[in-house]
Amino acid sequence: MRLFCEKKGAISVFLSLILLPMLIVALLANDAARIYCAKSVIADAGEMAMNAALSKYNDKLKDEYGLIAMDKQPSSMQKELEGYFTDSLNGSGLSNEGDYKHILDLVEQSFEVIDVEASKVYKTEVEKQQILEYMKYRAPVCMAEMVMDKLDQIKDNKKMMEAMEAQADFAEAMEECQDAFQNAKEKLEDLSERVEMFPSDTDVNALLDRTYQEYTTTMSKALLMKAALSCYGSYDQQGIRNATDTQAKFDLMKSAMLSFLTMAAKVDLNQPLSDTTYDNYIDAMYYKNTIDYMGKIDDLLTWYDELNTSSGEEETEDSADSAEDKERKKLSDKITEYKNKNAAIAPAYRDILTNTAKDIVSRYSEQLNNIRSSAGDGMISAADAYEALQKVEKKLKEAQEKHKIWKEKTAALSDPGSMQDEVEKYEGLFGTDSCDRLMEKVANDRDQYKKVKSQLEGEKFYDQSIAVVSSEKQLQKYNSEANYAMNGRDDYHYTGMDFVRSQTYITGYQHISVSYSLSSIKDDAFYAELIRYCQDNESAEKEKQKKEANEKLEQGAQGAEEAKKEDDELSFDWSSVEMSLPSDPNLLGYSSYRADTSALTDTAGGNIGSKKDRKNIIKKVKESIKQANSFLDGLDRILSDGVENLYIAEYAMQMFTYYTVDKQVNASHTIDTLSGENLTSLSGYLLTADKHKAYKAETEYILWGKSSSKQNVQATVAVIYGIRLLFNTFFALTNHSINEKAELIAAPWSGTPYMVPIIKLVFKFGLALCETTDDIKDIKAGYGVSVTKSKTTWVSGFAGGMGNEDNTRGTFTLDYAEYLRLFLNTSMLVSGYEPALARIGDCIQVNTGDSIDITKMSTMVSIQATVTNRTTYMRKIADWSGAGWSYGDRYSIDYKSVLGY
Repeated sequence: MRLFCEKKGAISVFLSLILLPMLIVALLANDAARIYCAKSVIADAGEMAMNAALSKYNDKLKDEYGLIAMDKQPSSMQKELEGYFTDSLNGSGLSNEGDYKHILDLVEQSFEVIDVEASKVYKTEVEKQQILEYMKYRAPVCMAEMVMDKLDQIKDNKKMMEAMEAQADFAEAMEECQDAFQNAKEKLEDLSERVEMFPSDTDVNALLDRTYQEYTTTMSKALLMKAALSCYGSYDQQGIRNATDTQAKFDLMKSAMLSFLTMAAKVDLNQPLSDTTYDNYIDAMYYKNTIDYMGKIDDLLTWYDELNTSSGEEETEDSADSAEDKERKKLSDKITEYKNKNAAIAPAYRDILTNTAKDIVSRYSEQLNNIRSSAGDGMISAADAYEALQKVEKKLKEAQEKHKIWKEKTAALSDPGSMQDEVEKYEGLFGTDSCDRLMEKVANDRDQYKKVKSQLEGEKFYDQSIAVVSSEKQLQKYNSEANYAMNGRDDYHYTGMDFVRSQTYITGYQHISVSYSLSSIKDDAFYAELIRYCQDNESAEKEKQKKEANEKLEQGAQGAEEAKKEDDELSFDWSSVEMSLPSDPNLLGYSSYRADTSALTDTAGGNIGSKKDRKNIIKKVKESIKQANSFLDGLDRILSDGVENLYIAEYAMQMFTYYTVDKQVNASHTIDTLSGENLTSLSGYLLTADKHKAYKAETEYILWGKSSSKQNVQATVAVIYGIRLLFNTFFALTNHSINEKAELIAAPWSGTPYMVPIIKLVFKFGLALCETTDDIKDIKAGYGVSVTKSKTTWVSGFAGGMGNEDNTRGTFTLDYAEYLRLFLNTSMLVSGYEPALARIGDCIQVNTGDSIDITKMSTMVSIQATVTNRTTYMRKIADWSGAGWSYGDRYSIDYKSVLGY
């Protein structure tokens, strides 16, 4: 006590100061503990209510397909779950229920069960997670390893494809070389014939000289004579002036008539261009012009009658009339003779002169034009031949480049087999030196022809190219110039006309000479090679080999048609389903897998001797194996990038049916047809047509999504066909024994070495098509077929086997189911897993019927509630922020949670 003797009353004051805050804090802590305790109780109650909802899962869906989902929509269990929640809050059913309720005094204010739309079992992410959980404990892990071991056998599929495409490209390039050879040969034959037939420059110059001679002499004379006749108008002007009375006129006209007859008789129409003929005709025209100027020849009779009726001598009437009639008749006969002679020589002489000139112009114009045209045709022929040789050179270089690529692709193969020998065989067929030399000759011929053509156009008369301008147009010009030259001349006789010709008229002629030298190609070495390469060597042996090859091609074509056929037993059509399916457009909306499989089986047979058929066969096979190869893309990513896809694919394979699901190879290597307990799903349920509506085509629907079960199975078979054709073609192209047989088939074409590669290739394609036909037949029957062939598993012959070959007994085989498993995995790598999962949902929905609607079944439930908790010491204390407290003695607690499987 002595310690505090000096502090009396100090403790009481301090205690009084801190007691009230301490009590408030302690009491508030008491109520806070109650609130936190209430929250825990509310959370437990909510979880128990949700667990109660989750416990109501669909047994059939779980047992048969391993998927867990509530049988009802959570919102439809609102009342039931609210009861569970309320009972849990108040400890209903506990022995000390009253004390429990008194301690917390929890009162439910609101309660709502919410559907979690994203948790619907048909949603792909939800379905995926459930399938993965289910398959991790049930799918045999060795399955993937087994498939991968087999895939190791085809891991070089891309290299194989590239090598085969390169060989096909090379073979086609070689045939294009052959086509170019044939075209060049035909062009060169045409050119060679033209070169040999084309006249020499000496002959052409001789023709030009004759043309010059004829044009400047004969033709010029004829036209000038004709022009002179047209211009000549001289007559006896003095005589006419002196003839003032009838008697003088009569005497002058009669004298002119008789002189005309005398001169006309001397005109020799057989020598129209002679000076005498021409001068006599001019003189005759002088007298004719005099008569024409005086009037008409018939005026002589008029004047005669007029003069004789006025005679003063008397004679007896009879004797006078007789003498007069004789004289008059004699005069009349002369007049008739004049008319006839004038009608005979006037137009005839002019026509003879016209035709003489026309004949000369036409003849020499035609000859020069023919040579010029021949030169033009030769120039075109040489240009065509040069272009054809350019194409030959181009095709040889392209073939060389294709050969280089083929060589590189072949070198990349682990076992190229006979393909390596084939590559080396064609190393030395691409030289172009001899072709270049021939091109130089052809180019020279082209230039020489062009030169001749141009030079010939220079032979002109009055700027009219004789070789170019038509003879009619030339004559029109020459006549015009002749008329101009002779018009207004003083002297129209021969000497005057010939003076005009030699001094004036012929100066308009431009005479040339040509010089050229064509190169003969008939003895060229490369031309001789082309002829040898393009010889048509049809023979009985060739027909025999064609027949054998065509039989294989036809068998292969029949196999392709068989692969296209749809199985009529597969009658289910997904478009007939009347219930809502997960893949419907208004739900997930996944369409069918868009891969086009039509090209895979669109291979064709044909005639190996037909270029069109060969190209078509190669094109179709290339398209098929290229399309098939696309389905193998990403095989190396199946384990690295698509492990989850493996589980999904295996789920699809073991829960649903596919085309060969009921086929199994037994110990004696024959096919057993499974049924009943021997045919069950991974979950142990029977796989029957009654329970599985799209029986034997469900997994194919999951892969392709086509409405027709027939089409889904056919699409799968088509892809298998393409893949088998890919590997069978590779074996045919690399097997030494098959290559030897191909050599025999191609032997009749050995004279055309550029044809041999494509003949051999088409024959090997034919064998591959035949082998693929057998493979598809066995795979559809349920057997596995060797992934890569050997001489013991190749059944189409010529591979060096011993006659007991069996394509189903290889070390590594793939059957229909294994191919389908691969396709599922690769399709999910390309398009994602969502379409496959949506169609898995379709299969489940259709198989379970109306008893289940997976589009409404959830895997999660959500609860939202508000509960109040009574407080003891916090009464009448308000939360100034207004965010949860209110005046009174109860505190509101909001609860929201979600729970799923």
